[in-house]
Amino acid sequence: MEDNSRQLSYKVYQNMPAQSKDIHYAKSFVLESEVNKDFTVNDVSIQDVESGDDVSSFFDINRKNNKVTAVAKENALKTEEFNGKIYEMTITGSPVKGADVMKYYKGGYLEIPVSAKNYLDGDKDGQDSNRDGIAKIRYKGIPTGKSVPQKVVQGTDLTKMDISKFVTDLSVDTNLDVDKPISVVKLINIPDTKIIGNHTVTVVIETKQGVQAEIQVPVTVVDGTLKLVDVPKEITFGDLTIPSKTTTYAPKAISNSLKVTDDRVKKQKWSVYVKEIIPLTSAQNDTLTGALIYKRNGKDTPLSTSSIEAFSYTSKNDEEVSLNWKENEGIHLQVKPGPNVKANTKYSGQLEWTLTDAPL
Repeated sequence: MEDNSRQLSYKVYQNMPAQSKDIHYAKSFVLESEVNKDFTVNDVSIQDVESGDDVSSFFDINRKNNKVTAVAKENALKTEEFNGKIYEMTITGSPVKGADVMKYYKGGYLEIPVSAKNYLDGDKDGQDSNRDGIAKIRYKGIPTGKSVPQKVVQGTDLTKMDISKFVTDLSVDTNLDVDKPISVVKLINIPDTKIIGNHTVTVVIETKQGVQAEIQVPVTVVDGTLKLVDVPKEITFGDLTIPSKTTTYAPKAISNSLKVTDDRVKKQKWSVYVKEIIPLTSAQNDTLTGALIYKRNGKDTPLSTSSIEAFSYTSKNDEEVSLNWKENEGIHLQVKPGPNVKANTKYSGQLEWTLTDAPL
């Protein structure tokens, strides 16, 4: 027979002819059925086909692993009600855990060998007719996948993330096109990400035929971070003429911007500081002390080994903040005529940028 689930189900029919005299009633009767050892019997029931009544009480039913035995009770055998009926024994089962059931797969079904036999009046061999059969399970592939642990900031809405990245190595046991592709369809049992710590979310995956499976994915909720994403890698002033008086020059080029992200739940003011690690120095060790200045709010501050605040801000959201200085702001070069300012000479130095949410 066909069954529309992944559970094994089949029926065994037994005709008990009517007898004109009770002396012809069977002295004993046993109905036995066995399924392949890759499956186990879960439930057994016996009905009267004509009336539809459950007559399991006429039998002592024993099921063990892949085998079921129904022994007619002696007091039932001796009654008219037991004879002259067609009995229908319904057997349900399921695959043994770890069994390779795909070896039974054929054309969308698992074709499982089953057998049935009856023993009458102490017969030890049983009847041979109609003893073997096939139970067919309509089988749709079961999807599987591997979880990808997630690390998120406190308060993150998991449903707004790309949930397809929560699992990997999606596959289906049939490996058939009819069951592909496998998709990540939704999240359930979503944890409260306002609570910092370790959680689990359930990811539901689904085959093309609609069979679903659940995968448990670890989720670690953290407080969020204040991060200095990028700083200027190089600030150049180009080729300059030695001035006759103190002259200030704006940069010719700045590679990379100053970028900060703050994905903390509780936003607070942060600041970027800058200091001079190495002053502008030539290959001949001529040093231009105090030549690099920082312009902010109309004030010029020479850079030194002491940090000065270059920028401060309170982020309104988790988006990246990028600082692009105007022409009269930021790092400038202030050159004073002197013995260390030489023609045809290259000078270079080094700055350090620091991000903090507390004063330095």
